[in-house]
Amino acid sequence: MKGVITEVRLTNWKSHANSKLSFLPGTNVLVGVMGAGKSAVLDAISFALFGTFPALSSKKASLDACITNKPEQRGKASVEVDFTAKGKSYTVVREVALGKGTTRSELREGGRLIEGPQTKRVSEEITKILGMDYDLFSRAVYSEQNQLDYFLQIPSGQRKRKIDELLRIDRFGEARKNASALARQFSSEANALRQQLGSLELPDIAKEEKALAAIEDEKARNQKLLLSVRTKLSELEERRATMEDTRKQAGAAREELASISSRLDVHSKAASELKKELEAAGDITAELQHTQQQLKGLAAAAEPKAGREAAKAEQEVAVLNEQLRQAEEKAAEREALAKRKAALEKGEWHKKLETARAERDSLLEKQERCELAIANAEKRIKALAGAGDRCPVCESPITLEKRGELEMAAAKDISDSKALLLSTQKRLSAISIGPIEEKARELDRISAQIEALGAAGDIAKLKQDLSNALARLSSLKEAAKKEQAAIGALQKEREVLSARAKELEMLLEKRGELDAAIREITSLKEKEARLKEKLSKLHFDEGELSGLQAGIRQLSSKAGELESLVSSAERLATEKRRLISEMREREEEAAAMRERIGLLSKAADKMSIFKKSLEDTQVQLREQFVSAVNLGLDEIWGKLYPYADYPRIRLGIEQGDYALQVLTLIGGWANIEGFASGGERSTAALALRIAFSIVLAPQLSWLVLDEPTHNLDSNGVMRLTEAMQGPLPEVVSQIFLITHDDAMEAAATGNLYRLEREKEKDGPTKIVLVSSGKD
Repeated sequence: MKGVITEVRLTNWKSHANSKLSFLPGTNVLVGVMGAGKSAVLDAISFALFGTFPALSSKKASLDACITNKPEQRGKASVEVDFTAKGKSYTVVREVALGKGTTRSELREGGRLIEGPQTKRVSEEITKILGMDYDLFSRAVYSEQNQLDYFLQIPSGQRKRKIDELLRIDRFGEARKNASALARQFSSEANALRQQLGSLELPDIAKEEKALAAIEDEKARNQKLLLSVRTKLSELEERRATMEDTRKQAGAAREELASISSRLDVHSKAASELKKELEAAGDITAELQHTQQQLKGLAAAAEPKAGREAAKAEQEVAVLNEQLRQAEEKAAEREALAKRKAALEKGEWHKKLETARAERDSLLEKQERCELAIANAEKRIKALAGAGDRCPVCESPITLEKRGELEMAAAKDISDSKALLLSTQKRLSAISIGPIEEKARELDRISAQIEALGAAGDIAKLKQDLSNALARLSSLKEAAKKEQAAIGALQKEREVLSARAKELEMLLEKRGELDAAIREITSLKEKEARLKEKLSKLHFDEGELSGLQAGIRQLSSKAGELESLVSSAERLATEKRRLISEMREREEEAAAMRERIGLLSKAADKMSIFKKSLEDTQVQLREQFVSAVNLGLDEIWGKLYPYADYPRIRLGIEQGDYALQVLTLIGGWANIEGFASGGERSTAALALRIAFSIVLAPQLSWLVLDEPTHNLDSNGVMRLTEAMQGPLPEVVSQIFLITHDDAMEAAATGNLYRLEREKEKDGPTKIVLVSSGKD
């Protein structure tokens, strides 16, 4: 089943605010005046499938220009296209934003997202599905307005190259050029290598290897002698090291012995002096204990009891002073408040406030009655004015005289009530309750303050307690002075005892020093004995050491000579090995060059064969393409061309280039250019376009034609209409026809749409479905 486009949805795309078009297999026709938005639909299909359309790819239009800007600029636009291919249904969506380009690209299969949001990857996936890229679509399927004869517009001499590019067989030409260049390169490189190989000189490796073996033998003999000398030298070095170690040990023992003797003298003298001093001091521990007991007794006797009692008494006096001060302040404040309260009570402010409030409430009630009386009288006057000849109260007949009396009575009531109201308001304004209320509130506030202060306390008792406390404080201060004098004497005695205790403690420390000195003397004597024993066992001969050192120097000199010979032999051997390695590399290089020459020669031959194969393949592909196109033209021409003067049309080859030719009645083939009329040329170009579509996109079989009736006469238009009604849909599965020619409406076998637009108001495109192939 060949793929078809089933639906297109446009939002803010050029003149389309919100358009939706469905398409069927067969010929789908979009009719409308210029600027109605017909070509915009085809551009949207191309943009949805491949991310571009002819005017955009040639930079004649920009994506911003595709976003609706009339009657006002929109911020973004979107196109959606539903299509089928290989038995599956797909939807592609692309959105563009002002100044940002394509902002969204999605491809869905049956509603499932299979690619997005990258624009390039969506286009690549659609190319795989359709088996057709934008280049092929724009050249074989989509015929822009005034571009139907694209093939004929290509200058003669360039058509083969353009068709090769369309078929992608231009790559064979490039490959052929590359193959030819490679063949020349391979041959040139092989010749250069032959010359280089002829100039190489191959050395005598066997001779150099024999010389290397002699050097290695000499080196081995010297290494053996060197090993023997080093062994003897190592033995002598070991004996010398042992003797030098013995000499060092003896010297260290003598030095340490001298140090110990010196330290013994120092410690013995110090111990003798400490012993004499301690013997003169007697029993130090007993005297120290007795002195410490005396100090404890003095500390207890020197405790200042009277001083602490005096300090407590001073605190008690301070507390009583503060209590007396607070009581006197409270008594004074209470007395002042009592005087103010008595003065206020004489004014009887609470009673005056009650009388004023009663008078005010009475006047307010009288004022309200006056206002009510006035309102009622005014209502009576108003009722009498609208009552006619009947009383508004009892509805009995009423005379003019009676009405006048009633109105006068009501007016008198109003006048009397207003006079009384004025008098009442004057009396009200004369009443001043605020000052009376302030005095009453002040009296209540003072009473509350007096109650809050409470009793002031017994000031006389507080004064007596303070007097007693002061007398006791004086007595305690006198006792504290006597106590302080006694404590001073005890303190002096304590200082003397403390000094003696420190002296005794120092003597005890010296006893510890004496014990430590005795222990150190004992340890040093033991070390001295051990060192003397060690010295008696150590044996060292200075003459033997001198003989060893002379032998070591002789052997070291011999070892140096042998090392020099071995090193020299090693350098010679290394140089020989390097030389032999380079000789072998030159031999390998020569072998590699011979192998490379053979490979390059074979490669050059293969490249020549490959070049010929490419050329043959390109020619065969061209022939197959021309044959397929001409078969299509044979099938299409008779259905499009309405006359019998050109029975056939073909894509021929003339002077190495393609030419579109018609068969004349005299039996000869003639080129369309310069021979046929404009209408004949357009019909031929249309036939070639359809043939290209059939050959290059057989799996889709689509054809998009924008204004194909250009240059066709009425007979040609009629014949094209008839072809699109029947024969062409049999060859091409789905045709999209854009036209302003109402006569082409009859070509529709799918859906026929009329596109309308109020251009003078910059209105949006309106889509009208005129007929459907489903009907």
